Amino acid sequence: MTNSDHPIEVKQYGEQGILLEWPKGISRAQLRNMLSYKVKIQKKYGSLLRESVLGYHSLLLVLDGEDIDMEGLIEEIQLLKKAPLISDEIVGIKRWEIPVCYDKELENDLEVIAQRLDVPLKEVIRLHQKQLYTVYFIGFLPGFLYLGGLDERLVLPRRSEPRLHIPQGAVGIAERQTGIYPQESAGGWHILGYSPLQFFDSAMEPPCFAAPGDQLRFVSIDREQYFKIRLLLDTGKYFPKYEMVEL
Repeated sequence: MTNSDHPIEVKQYGEQGILLEWPKGISRAQLRNMLSYKVKIQKKYGSLLRESVLGYHSLLLVLDGEDIDMEGLIEEIQLLKKAPLISDEIVGIKRWEIPVCYDKELENDLEVIAQRLDVPLKEVIRLHQKQLYTVYFIGFLPGFLYLGGLDERLVLPRRSEPRLHIPQGAVGIAERQTGIYPQESAGGWHILGYSPLQFFDSAMEPPCFAAPGDQLRFVSIDREQYFKIRLLLDTGKYFPKYEMVEL
């Protein structure tokens, strides 16, 4: 398969940017295509790139330099459509194991969610855990992972009244997504539980351990395990678990 199998529009975006847009929609096949395209651009034009920002169906290239032939560069990037996809091994897809404590003693919305969905509380947790989620992009907050793959039976609109303070590590659902708050923040998602992991650390490289294209699976832990992992993280003795997989 080549990139030409997925329609891509390439255009200038401001003075120092180039925007690549795919058809609107969310799918793992299109995400794989976008990641492959991103890797090829980084390999060929790495010296010109200040950064690249991935969205659900877009890739923004922010260029670093003056006197860049934008028209010529856009034509070259368009020609990459004909090149074969980069393999998953080169893209570097990881499947992360994310511990989550769903204990009712930690403030959450499990009972409200169960009532609104007319699903037993234990079934809400099971449905949330059984899915394999894909990281489509990172945004809203540094380290906030936009995850696709939520079970249709857990789809809920956002809270009518957002909270002003949601603790770091809160795992929530809203619309057709689940996500984890990497730091304390306001937000309108329904909270199911809490992960002890740190999803963003500016002192680390990269600051967020997960990346677009990676997969996440939630694993239930009790309160004792939750606080134990937090302690181990503080002393540098715990690292998120992962395995390499194909997208």
